[in-house]
This record gives sequence, structure tokens and C-alpha cells, in this order.
Amino acid sequence: MPVTRHFLGWDRPALPEATEFLFREFSMLGRADFTDVVVVLPGRRAGRRLLELLVDRAEDGSGFRPPAIVTIGNLPERLYVSQRPFASQAVQLLAWKSALQQVDSQCVSVVSPNLPDGDDLLAWLELSELFWRQHRELAADGLDFSGVVQRGAELDGFSEERRWRAMRQIQEKYLEILDEHRLWDRQMARLHAIEHAECHTEQTIVLLGTVDMNRATRQMLAQVADRVTALVHAPQDVSERFDEFGCLRVEAWQRMPVEVPRHCVRVVDGPDAQADEVLQVLAERQGQFRADEISIGMADESLMPHIQRSLARGQIVSRWGVGRSLVETEPVRLLSAIGQYLADPRSSEFAALVRHPAVDNWLLSQGVADDMISELDRYLARRLQPELGEWLGGEHRFRHVRRAHELVQELLEPLRDVRRTLAAWVESLQHILQRIYASQTFSEQDAIEHTTLSACRAVQDALVDQQEIPDSMSPSVTAGQAIAFCLNQLGGEVIPPLADRRAIELLGWLELPLDDAPLVVVTSFNEGHIPGSMNAHLFLPDRLRTHLGLLDNQRRLARDAYNLTLILESRGEVCFIAGRRSESGDPLTPSRLMLSTSPAEAAARLVAFYDGADSVAALHTPESVTSDVASEFVVPAPARLDQVPSTLHVTSFRTYLTCRYRFYLGQILRLETVCDDGNELDALGFGNLLHAVLDDFGESPVNASDSTDDVRRYLREALETISRRDYGDRRLPAVDVQIAQLWQRLDAFAVWQVERVRAGWRIHSTEKRLETEPDFLNIDGQQFSLVGRIDRIDRHVETGAWQVLDYKSGNSVKTPRAAHFTAKRGWLDLQLPLYRHLAMTVGCDPFPELGYVAIPKDTDKMGLLLGDWTPQELAAADNTARDVAQRILEQAFWKPENINARMSSEFAPICQDGVLQRQLANVPEAAS
Repeated sequence: MPVTRHFLGWDRPALPEATEFLFREFSMLGRADFTDVVVVLPGRRAGRRLLELLVDRAEDGSGFRPPAIVTIGNLPERLYVSQRPFASQAVQLLAWKSALQQVDSQCVSVVSPNLPDGDDLLAWLELSELFWRQHRELAADGLDFSGVVQRGAELDGFSEERRWRAMRQIQEKYLEILDEHRLWDRQMARLHAIEHAECHTEQTIVLLGTVDMNRATRQMLAQVADRVTALVHAPQDVSERFDEFGCLRVEAWQRMPVEVPRHCVRVVDGPDAQADEVLQVLAERQGQFRADEISIGMADESLMPHIQRSLARGQIVSRWGVGRSLVETEPVRLLSAIGQYLADPRSSEFAALVRHPAVDNWLLSQGVADDMISELDRYLARRLQPELGEWLGGEHRFRHVRRAHELVQELLEPLRDVRRTLAAWVESLQHILQRIYASQTFSEQDAIEHTTLSACRAVQDALVDQQEIPDSMSPSVTAGQAIAFCLNQLGGEVIPPLADRRAIELLGWLELPLDDAPLVVVTSFNEGHIPGSMNAHLFLPDRLRTHLGLLDNQRRLARDAYNLTLILESRGEVCFIAGRRSESGDPLTPSRLMLSTSPAEAAARLVAFYDGADSVAALHTPESVTSDVASEFVVPAPARLDQVPSTLHVTSFRTYLTCRYRFYLGQILRLETVCDDGNELDALGFGNLLHAVLDDFGESPVNASDSTDDVRRYLREALETISRRDYGDRRLPAVDVQIAQLWQRLDAFAVWQVERVRAGWRIHSTEKRLETEPDFLNIDGQQFSLVGRIDRIDRHVETGAWQVLDYKSGNSVKTPRAAHFTAKRGWLDLQLPLYRHLAMTVGCDPFPELGYVAIPKDTDKMGLLLGDWTPQELAAADNTARDVAQRILEQAFWKPENINARMSSEFAPICQDGVLQRQLANVPEAAS
């Protein structure tokens, strides 16, 4: 008896029609008891939606018994009884790994010339997964590797016989290994049930939307055909386009034209333009549809973040119906961070681990201060430690980091320096996860916490599967490898999001046919996405797939033509959006289904697609609804201060003159940029090390020596001592190179210094913090003192002349005048002119010579650069300082200046440097 086909028509969505069919056919006397019914669907989301509709349809629910709702992939195991336990995916992969390692290496090299090292578990698993995937796909269509050899020989030009024969040897060894462990490969068990006619069921099987079933599933259903009804979402008059199982006849759907109305298609530029066009389509409907009446389909799922951002700008809640990938969830990221730190205990990996929210919460519960991360950032930025443990500097500065490091080391100690079987590692990994999450509570009703809980369960399930791996099949591995194996098993899993009626559903293209929203917006209506295609395959190219009867591009075209027809016929409103460019800027082509129309119309659509001009009327190409939307972030205005600071640093004047708002952020709010991922000394760190050595030298007994050798020897020892103090003995290689480069500069400095001494100059003071009297600047009764640290003050032993000097270690050094003043902008910096006031506090002349000691990369340019300001110019600099103080007193800190990011990146995100149409807080002009 053949499968019963029932045609639902396609003027309405399939799920509501199927709901009516189930109630009509299987409810009796008002009781909707479907316990003997199995409904088979392509995906889980359609199953969840069908259950919602069934519950809504049941009048009072008292007699309602839902059917079993399963996906097509899980149906076969309901049709036969397995004679052995099934091997889990983890066991199957390890069996493939064992097979690859046990067969002759020359056999494997035919398939993969470059074999992994024996201990490289992940590389072996990657190779094993290649075999596993080919095995699964072929078995689903009733084939094994030898079948490819036999059938491939019938195909002209088939040249892979030797490789497939080698693969068959490996496949036989794989099955032999499972047989030794009394386990069964699920795919082979299905083929055994088909071959021995073991399929049987007492339930009624209802197929819905299963228009592209593999051969093995069809053969199993054929054995229970009298219990099977296929609901075909199409009218009776196209029945010849479907086979006896309700599946598509490929040739018929390839030939069938799909007329997409011109007004339904829009063409825009790139991914962001597609996302904005989605918002435009919704805006044009002016609230005609509720959120649960709208679905947005993505043939290219990489558009998802673009679309969600665009909807969020329109204050529209969206929900990615496919779900969140497990690898993006907190528990899986935690396992990954632990594994990476175990494999490579560098400071960067430690920083990534303690930044994980769960680890941060656990450390807080252990008494670690909540500013530990900031402390860690500063420590790593200052010390550049490749690994933590050699603690540098005063302990009070890093006591919280040290405590966190001790706790993490104690937590992970059971995982270090031992090898065990995969099963033997499970208890230790579970214990660590339990310790970290023990102090936290979760709610299933909260979307984020629901995801975390679901991910914890998935990790637990993966660890349980790992625990069941036979020791004889499991390699001896480190904890990091055990974690990597667990993560490998979780790679393709997703967690469905919580239901949210306020949210618009974002769906994949293949989910749209069984969606029932009346308004559908489909993005990426481009070739390669609709229809989908696979033009290259390592083992099974498209021509061979067609010959073997596997899923090929012809079947994809037929499937997508049918899906497109369904969407057009069954929905109230449909809009298709095509892009001209991909994420990377590559040109895209229109879908061939967009061109499935008359030749003249197809030509007009092609011209419109590639022309891109708004004047072309063949396709709708409107402006984006968000074309005039600026950044959502508003640069915040300065808050009014109760009191302005009474001390000004000499270097802060340059900051104010450059950008008064950045002065506010850095000098008033004390914000700073800290980077903990440095792998070498930055310009500031390099300069600080140079200054520290020269400061030490300036206080030393040899600072007046006229012996070049003595000065060099002292500088060399000071450099080694300070480098060891600040950066430890286990330094980054790049830091060692920089220290060597710094020594070259110091060597040149030694020669210059001795020449200075022989010329009569002596160091009077060095690197002292100096401060003027509190009333240095008196602005309307508000007194300001000046503070700074002068690198060096020299005095001549014979003439009594004074020089106030600043060390400069940049590769190129401007003259003091060029660095401080330009004719166009006036005073840019007041550092050297104001230094003279600080120098007077240690007895310096009111008008000393001011200048730089240049110590550049090119040591031939080592030397003194003196300023040539007149007393009148210096008086003008003082007036500029008073003007700055006046503005600070008035709290004139607005607004941010546009600064070249290459010159200064500090506070650039806050100030929105380089952002078009940046938004500034609304501040009265008087406050500027």
C-alpha cells in the first residue's frame, strides 16, 4: 500500500492547515487525543510552532493529548529496534581516529598526504570528522565508500577510485572497532534494518514539509507505508511535481517558472544597506503588523548582526529564531579560556580567563577586590610580564592581582602536568565548573540566564558522553586536550531562545516555508544564497553527487524554487531584498529566480541591478529610512564642578590648548587608557626607562666624571639594574631587543655627557618634583600653583649660567620653538617656558637657557637643542598660562576637538574621532 498523500493547497501557511487536518482526522467526540500520531517536520522550530497552534486550537484542553513531534533526522529510530547500543558521536570520532592510526600509513596517505603528529589529538579529530561526515551522508542515501567506487566507475572522467578504495579500508577498520566494543553505528544500523525489513510501527506517521528526504529514510517509510500520510503544501493540480512520498520531483521544479512580482524586489548596496532596507520596509507598513506577524528571512546568516543593529536603532526588538551557538555561550567560553590557559599560561591568557564573568564573580566571592582587573591592566601595561609569578614593584600595588593568581593556580592545580583518559578527566572538569558557578543563581525566565543554564546542561551532557568512552578507545591526554575534545563535540549545537511575542523573528531561509507570519522580508536574494549552491567539495564534487543521487545543486535549485513559490503564494505581503556587494565588498549577482520571468523583464531587472541608479524604474530602489541617522552615542558634556583643581601640571597646558575636553577627561576625571596586551615597550615605556636610567645617573657620583669609560660603565649597570627591577629576568624577547637599542643611545649619551663636563657644565638637580608657591597664578581670588618634574637642571662652573633641559627620546625631535609655538596657532605648549618658574625654587636664574637633550634612534643626531625665546615671548607664554587658568576657573571644558587619530588615540572613542555626523551633548554656548 503506498503512502497517502494529502494536498493542503498553498494559499495559506502550512502549519495552520496541518493543525486543521490533524483535528479533522484524529479527534473524536471533541477529544483531541493524538497520542498515536507522530508528526515529522524538517526542523525543531516548526515543531514548537505546531504545538502552539495545536494547543490554541484545542477548545478547553481537557482532552488534549499532543502528538509526538519529531524532526526527520530523528524519525528512523522510531521505526526499528536496535540490537546494540549506539556509539555516541564522540565514540564514533575516536573510532575513526583509531582506524586511521591502525591501518597502513600508506593507505591513509592516499587520502591525506600530511598526517598529524601522533599526539596531536585535535588534528586527528579534524581528519576523523572528514571521514565521519562522508560516511554519514553516504549512508543516509544507502551507500558506503565501496559504493562510490562501483558507481563512480560508471561516470566518465572519474579518477578517484584509488582514494575511495583506501577510504573503504579505513571504513571497514572503523566498523570493526565498533564491533569489537559491541557498539553500532547509527547509519549502518538503519541500513541493516532496511536490508532485513525490520521497520515497523503501530503509530500513524504524518509528514509535513519533508520535501527533500534522503534515500534511506524513504526506504524505511516504504516498509510502513500503510501508516504514513504525507501532507503536501501545494494544490492538487500540481501533484505530478511530487513523488509518492510528497518529495519534490527535481526536474519538474527546475522547469517551473517562479514569477516574482517587480514590486516585491528591492536592490540596495551592501550588508548595512540591506539591514536598513528591512527597517524601511517595516516603517512603510506603519504598524499594520504586530511583531509576531512579521518574519525576516536571511539566506545569508552573516547579515544577522547588521539587521539586529538596524532594528535596534528603530527601537524594534528582534529574536534570532535559530538560536545562539553554544560556542558563544558563557560556560563554553569558560571551558575554552581554561583550556587555553592550561596550554599556554601566559599573562594574556590569564587576563582573558579572569575577565570571564563567571571567574570574576567567583574571585569576588573569594574576597578579591572588584577593581582587580584594573590593577591587572596597570601591572601588565607597566611590567610587560610574559608570565605572572615573578612579581615586580611594591607588593601593595598588585596584592589583589597576586591573590587572584594564587586562587586560579590552586583551582587549576589538579589539571596540571598529568595525562589521563578522556573519561578520567570528566570528574575533575565537573568539579572545577561547580566551584566556579557555586555562588551564582539563575532564572529560566531571564533570557541571558536561560542561555547560560542551557549551555551548562549541554556541557554536562557532553562530559557524560565523554565519560562513557571505553578506555581502550581513549587516548591518554592532558586536561587541555580533554577540554578541547569536549568543545569539539559542542561545536555545531545551538540553544533556542526564549519565546518573546514582542520580538520580530529572524529566520534562516529554509525555515521560512513552515513559518506562518503574514509579512515576510527576505534578504540576500542573490545567486549562491537563493538558490544555494556548493561548487567545490573535497570528496564529492557536484557532478559525482548528481550521479550518486546525493544532494546536489539541481536539488537545491528545485527546493529553493518550491520554497520561493510557497512564500509568494501563502503570505499576505512579501518583500525580497538583494544586495550588490558582500561583507568584504565583492560584487554579488542577482538570484536566477529573480530572473525567472520573460526575457524582456529579465533583461530590465539585470540592467536595474547593475546600474544602481535610483532613476531606473525596473526595480524598486528607495533611499534608506536611516540615511539621516547619526551615531546613537552622544559625547557627554562635562559635569559642573564644585571646585576646580588648585594645582596645574606644566604638561597639562598642552593638553588644554590641544583639546579642552580631553583635558577634562584626563586631568579632572583622571581617566586613562590602559593596554594590557602589549608585547613590547611603547613610546612612553621606552622613554620612562631612559629617564629612569638618566635620573639614576644624575644622582650618581660619576655625573661629573670626565671619563667616558666610567660613565659608560655606570650607565650600563644602571640600565641592567633598572631593567631587571621593572621587567624582571624573564622578559619578553622584544623588550630585550629594545633594551639593547636603548643601550646604543646611552652609549652615545655617555660621549656627549663627558664633553659637557669638559666644557664646564655640571648637573645641579635631576628629576625632582618641584612646585611653585600656591599663588603663582591668582585668578579672581582663585590661586593656582604650578607643579612639574624637570629632567635636568645644569649650571656652568665658571660663568654661573643655568640651563633647564628636558630629555627627548623620539626618533625625530623638533626644536623647542617648533614644538611650543606656531605662527598660525600661537602657543601649543608651555612646558619649557613654565619650567623656569619651577627652576627658580631651587635657586635658578629667572631667565635660564631652555632646551632639549635629544637622544634619538640616529645617535649621530644626539645633542642639545636650545630655545631662542626673548623675554617678551616668555612673558607672552606666561599670559597664555593665565588665560588657560582663567578658562579652567570658568570650567570651559567643552567641546571636543577633532584630532588626527594617528597623532593621538587617547579618548578617541569617547570623543568619536573620525565618526561622521557625531552627536555632541547640547551645551549652552556660554559654557564653551
